Amino acid sequence: MKILYISASILPSQYANSVHVMKMSQALARNGHQVTLFGIQGSIEEEDKYEYYNVDPVFDLKLIRPGRLAILRKMKAILDLSREYDLIYTRYTIAAFLVSYLLGRQVIYEYHGIMESVINRWLEQLLSRKKNVRHVFITESLRKAYEQMNPTLNDKDCLVLADCADQPELPMRASHGKPMTCGYIGSFQKGKGVELILEIAAACREMQFHIVGGKKEEIEAFQEQYPGENIIWHGFVRQKEAMKILYDDIDIALLPNQRNMMVGKKGMTDIGAYTSPMKLFEYMSYGKAIVASRLPVLQEVICDGRNALLADCGDVQEWITAIGRLQQDETLFETIRMHAYEDFIRKYTWESRAQRAVEGLLEIRKKRRKPR
Repeated sequence: MKILYISASILPSQYANSVHVMKMSQALARNGHQVTLFGIQGSIEEEDKYEYYNVDPVFDLKLIRPGRLAILRKMKAILDLSREYDLIYTRYTIAAFLVSYLLGRQVIYEYHGIMESVINRWLEQLLSRKKNVRHVFITESLRKAYEQMNPTLNDKDCLVLADCADQPELPMRASHGKPMTCGYIGSFQKGKGVELILEIAAACREMQFHIVGGKKEEIEAFQEQYPGENIIWHGFVRQKEAMKILYDDIDIALLPNQRNMMVGKKGMTDIGAYTSPMKLFEYMSYGKAIVASRLPVLQEVICDGRNALLADCGDVQEWITAIGRLQQDETLFETIRMHAYEDFIRKYTWESRAQRAVEGLLEIRKKRRKPR
């Protein structure tokens, strides 16, 4: 199929949503589809956007420059482009509405959190009435929340597809030995739990902690709070370099999500109860032993004691105990990381996600085109 992925992502940028749309576009293309990704031209000086995200140039990019009347130019470009494609994939609410209602195109609309905007909520209500829209939710918790708000979705085409990761080319690496190293990859937004890692590091000075991500000013602020020598601050690095650090330097990967996680340009959107963090699947893909927060949404993927250890997101001592168990019990360490890797291979690659997202839609399209 010819697929147009419409995003509002800035490309390139440091935002996680830009990684997601690039990885999904690559996966759809690798699965044999002709794919174009629509987005916003970023300000980062980068000649090769594919290399920036560590993806292959197997899909086309169509980027529009920001500026005056950008919204109108964007809407016109979306409508003009959409006429050329069989399927529209998007997490951009107004785009899903326009192409499903005005053009009657088959749409996959992906939900990543509950919209704060009243207008977007209203548009989503309208989308739920259309038969040509498939609704994809990143977690079961998010699907249930939407179905409670909008019962119309109960009898619609709905899927739950967690976020994913690339399958590494390198084999699983053995641990460094004792003491092992801990690490975190991700942003420093409120609710990501970086503060918790600093408390753990302060109590475990014999261990080395690698923290990948964050802006310069954020890192400097944290360094003032905890100037410990056992933390290596890598800052923001490209996807490929982040995965190299994960592979080479981290034995125990930390996912200290808090109950409330504020994201968005103004930090006003709480995704804590609905998130599907890409870094969890990246940790799994490299066969890392994981310690994560004991939160219902993470337990959709994690089984405590099987593919990760869970700890209370507010209890530093529980985290220290869990890390200690992995250090001291080699059998537990190996069992957890092997199960995490096996679960990843079985369910959480981008290609398998892309396949499930579009499954059956080609047959539906053929039926609709049959002459009466």
